[in-house]
Amino acid sequence: MLLRPLPFQDPDRLFALWARHTSTDRYPFQLPEFCDYRDQNRTLESVAAFANWSPNLTGDGPAERLRGLRVSGNLLRLWRAAPRSAAPLAADRRHAGAARR
Repeated sequence: MLLRPLPFQDPDRLFALWARHTSTDRYPFQLPEFCDYRDQNRTLESVAAFANWSPNLTGDGPAERLRGLRVSGNLLRLWRAAPRSAAPLAADRRHAGAARR
């Protein structure tokens, strides 16, 4: 049951794609699989990725577990959403080994 509209422009055009694994019907794609779908896509307007992320925040005091998402650089653009921070995700950081800022 959907109680209110999704907070995206054209939500009826969005869908999630999952891999199938022998132990479950919904299994997240591995990075090489996602890259294959993204690079070989000829049908969809865009393909983006996100995955749960739980880093530990350390510093003064005890460590704290955070909850968040790792996302591909085009996810907000695909959702037609503006970033809340001043700096949007940069496309040049999408490759493994790219310099961190």
